[in-house]
Amino acid sequence: MPDPILFAVAAAVAAKGAEAAIAGGRDAMVALVGLVRRKLSGTAEGSAALAASAENPDDPWRRERLAAALADLAETDRAFGRDLRQHWAAAKAEADGVVNQFSGLAGGPVVQARDIHGDISF
Repeated sequence: MPDPILFAVAAAVAAKGAEAAIAGGRDAMVALVGLVRRKLSGTAEGSAALAASAENPDDPWRRERLAAALADLAETDRAFGRDLRQHWAAAKAEADGVVNQFSGLAGGPVVQARDIHGDISF
């Protein structure tokens, strides 16, 4: 089962992809949609999943199928998986201005937030 990021990417590409590309949408979303379209157009299953999701972007089964196609490609092509996540993070940041990312080790608690009103204590 694809991870939640791939479901989110599939939903964004299905719902916003054509709109972003046609309307000259934000650069990061256009780049994400372009990456997904280029990669999926190389396989019959990917092309079918992309076409089905574009035809009816509100259909959860079609989004799930698209997410599964993305997961398969990300699994076999690690560079694509990395690029897909980077493009998604950029699109999210462009959309709402906040991206929380943490990698590595922490010697204590880690807090990731957008807006904090008040104190934080551990």
